[in-house]
Amino acid sequence: MPGTMLSNNRTPVRTLFLSDLHLGFRHSRPEQILDCLQRYQPEQLYLLGDFIDGWCLGRSWHWSDACSRVVSSIADLAASGTRVRLVAGNHDDFLRSPLLQMLMQRSGFCELADEFLHQLADGRRFLVLHGDQFDPWEKTTRLTSSAIGLLYDLLLRANSTWGKLTRCVLQGDASLVCRVKRRL
Repeated sequence: MPGTMLSNNRTPVRTLFLSDLHLGFRHSRPEQILDCLQRYQPEQLYLLGDFIDGWCLGRSWHWSDACSRVVSSIADLAASGTRVRLVAGNHDDFLRSPLLQMLMQRSGFCELADEFLHQLADGRRFLVLHGDQFDPWEKTTRLTSSAIGLLYDLLLRANSTWGKLTRCVLQGDASLVCRVKRRL
């Protein structure tokens, strides 16, 4: 697939952080991610966990052309000199495979690690990682976490139907997902 052309009217930034993109998940927003990637020319790009939603591979994988364009746009950034660093999360933990790590690094697409030390322009440093390691559900069992992920997917589908109903019947939007999250 041909890459997206890098535009000269991108805003140069030192670092761009993107987290939890969940490409391949039905409710991901690859078009919005593309808009962001096409607006900026970062020196460094951090992809902070759940870049690809591997949990959907068996049940509801939804890889659109826009998802491929996101990957292509990131590859173009890397080829133009952007340092791309990827931290695997719980939904893309398959990326931690030594073989995949080697292939990604040798291809020049990205550096892959569980954490990176980022240095600000003023010399201060901070740790960059994905928060799944601090999630008590992730620490208990993968099965529990997967079940919660499935329930969340169902909730998002219900939210889509709920949103259509509230827009039609109530002429408003009351997010079902937000209501449930507030109660948890």
